[in-house]
Amino acid sequence: MKSLSNALAQRLPFYYGWVVTVTVGLAIIPTVAFRPGIIGLLYPPMQDHFGWSRSSLGVAVFIGSGLVVIAAPVAGRLVDRYGAWLVLNIGTVLMGVCLIGLGTVSDLWAFYVLFGIGYASFAGINRVSITSAMAHWFLERRGRAMGIVALMLGLGFVIVPPVTERVLSSSGWQASWYTVGLITLLLALPSGILLFRNSPDSLGQSIDGKNVQQSISSSLNQPKDSEIQWTFSEAIRTKTLWMLVASVSLVEMSRNGVGIHMIAHMTEQGMSPAFAAIAFSIAGITMIPMSIILGIVVDKFGARFAYGIASSSVLIMGVLVIVADSNMIAIPIGITMGIGSGGVDMVMRVIFANYFGRASSGAVIGMVTPFIVISLGVGALISGIFYDLQGDYYLVFWGWISITALAIAILTIIPSPRKMNLQASK
Repeated sequence: MKSLSNALAQRLPFYYGWVVTVTVGLAIIPTVAFRPGIIGLLYPPMQDHFGWSRSSLGVAVFIGSGLVVIAAPVAGRLVDRYGAWLVLNIGTVLMGVCLIGLGTVSDLWAFYVLFGIGYASFAGINRVSITSAMAHWFLERRGRAMGIVALMLGLGFVIVPPVTERVLSSSGWQASWYTVGLITLLLALPSGILLFRNSPDSLGQSIDGKNVQQSISSSLNQPKDSEIQWTFSEAIRTKTLWMLVASVSLVEMSRNGVGIHMIAHMTEQGMSPAFAAIAFSIAGITMIPMSIILGIVVDKFGARFAYGIASSSVLIMGVLVIVADSNMIAIPIGITMGIGSGGVDMVMRVIFANYFGRASSGAVIGMVTPFIVISLGVGALISGIFYDLQGDYYLVFWGWISITALAIAILTIIPSPRKMNLQASK
């Protein structure tokens, strides 16, 4: 494992961090299985088969979010102590096994257990390890690197939902879960084991591929660049951190409150399931160029500005979903979803490292992730409950749009954190 990456690092004419970026991208493609595009396709036939309620899906997401409260801080501490390689690959194995297991369930409790563990592996373990790893490999080009990762997530949206819909139509929901589980294990695990490395130091390189000799001679193993480094205890005492958590959590709550249930809503309004799946493919296609563009925006204008663009697109997407009553509206929904969801995911992976540095990024991300992911579960659960009570999503979807507007307002007034009278301008 190490010999292969060492050999490549010595022979490649470019920085090995880009190999790590592609490896992380391969690991993130299968996470589409726990996002609205796949869940929205596969849960309705399970609901019809077993007679489950619409809110049961929200309960499953909420349970998974609750498990993230345990998994993410533990993963963050393990990443800071042992590196992201071990944590990332454990998360990938758990995710793949749980996805395959979902094809075998016959009881609601089993669905809750497998979906919950798999969701926690994606949203807690993998998210923490990927975010921390990219913070260690990149500084000046961190936004562009995460743009490439988000680009590959876009490829996942282009490929996985249509494949799943085709398997669902021909072989049923069980075979669909088996398919996405095998995709996870065969696509993400080999590259994660063989090519992923924890940091440039392990290959005699330095962050961004610059000043290699300076990195090698570092006796204190501390970053030798202009990025201000915050300890975990310092970061959690800042108003900036908690305002970021509030804004991001509200956007995520609204995004999942609409996203998990949007296929069910759109098909009930007259859109065909195939076109509903196409909306996610269009989102993936849109994410490919927009991920690079937003990555450049992060590097040039700051993560907060890029996050404002992405969250505004989430708001517009919500309005379009509410009024969706024909197949053709899938196109603008897909475009705004690609800019919004892809941008939110990408920028969220860099914004905390950009504000507080990479030295304790694992612990910081591990601490804030439960708040963010719990909000995902709350959003999905509330929408499901509203549907079971009212028979439609109109009122609750308008509520999520209002909450997204509030989150954007909070984002505009977040101050940069100050440390020893220095302002970290991010």
